[in-house]
Amino acid sequence: MSKNGVILTIFTAAITCVYNVSNLQVPGSGPVVKSSGGAPPLIEPSPGINRVKPGNGAIASLAVWNLKPFEGKGPGQIPSLKDMFKPYYLINRTGRFESIYRSDRQNDKWEFQGVLLTGGSLRALFYNPAQTGKKLRILAPGDAVDARLVVREIGKNKVVLRLMGEKKPQDFELRIFNSNKENYVHKRKAV
Repeated sequence: MSKNGVILTIFTAAITCVYNVSNLQVPGSGPVVKSSGGAPPLIEPSPGINRVKPGNGAIASLAVWNLKPFEGKGPGQIPSLKDMFKPYYLINRTGRFESIYRSDRQNDKWEFQGVLLTGGSLRALFYNPAQTGKKLRILAPGDAVDARLVVREIGKNKVVLRLMGEKKPQDFELRIFNSNKENYVHKRKAV
């Protein structure tokens, strides 16, 4: 665009703005126009901003999105930073074993190796390769695996761990899989 074109565009825009501003009238000020009959037109106020709760459709459900409603102080409040970044436990399958680990210590995991029968009671066998001291633990129901993880129940091929210290205790079930029972059965002598 040339210099004259820019000046002409700015001048036209300024004239248009002045014309539109001069024709604006504040309601209640300015000349009163009497209509020749009929009711005056009704002017509805502009709607305020309202929150609309989603319907009960299939997509609107919180269960579809795996979300939990916030149980905090009220609507619109976000949880505290401590609640947002609280460590949680996960179950992972690596090789032949299932293991449980904390989200903030992923290398420090407890692998469920199996179940032992000692003295008529079942014991769970856990191994932690990242530990520097005692890497192997033989635990009975009620013993602690980690700081807040306690053995709740031991079965023939599973162990149930409970996360303590929460409002709603959470259970984790670790199973034995891919094992050759023939390798572990006491072999009898042929007669």
